[in-house]
Amino acid sequence: MRFPLCVLLLCSLLNACSKKKPEAPQGNVVAHNDFENLEGWIPAETAGSLTQEAAHSGTTALKVGPGLNYSMSYSNMLGKFSKVRPNKIRVAAWGLLPTKNSNPVLVTELVNPTNGTKLIWEGITFGKDQKYGRWIRRYADITLPPEATYDTQIFVYAWNNGGIEPAYVDDLEITVLE
Repeated sequence: MRFPLCVLLLCSLLNACSKKKPEAPQGNVVAHNDFENLEGWIPAETAGSLTQEAAHSGTTALKVGPGLNYSMSYSNMLGKFSKVRPNKIRVAAWGLLPTKNSNPVLVTELVNPTNGTKLIWEGITFGKDQKYGRWIRRYADITLPPEATYDTQIFVYAWNNGGIEPAYVDDLEITVLE
């Protein structure tokens, strides 16, 4: 009787000490990039935005700052996200502002491919309530306008927004919420 009780207690203790599983993401993740495997695959004019100076995960992130106002962009058609037109998406990323002189914005644009009209321009500011020198996650839930169709282009990129020191963005994720 004593042996089974000891085994039960040991199993309970091990279970209590084990790490909890991370919560499943809300919605359907349709794009994720940690920028680790892009070197050599992108045009030279945007390759400068890849850096190994700082990274949230891995060794590579996007960088914006003086002389580098825009990072490379994620670009795709909304219709590639799902078989059914999404109504709402979440765009999320981790940002690092070394000092208050960094001012990056993660921009999401929806553009009509026929005439180039911007349907949405949404900016996520990392400087608000930022703990300088630490990575912080920001996101925006974006309701898609009725004009957004299968062919509508989505662009997501980091913008320097007048910062006089570099800033970093990593682990970009786009999720269909509904």
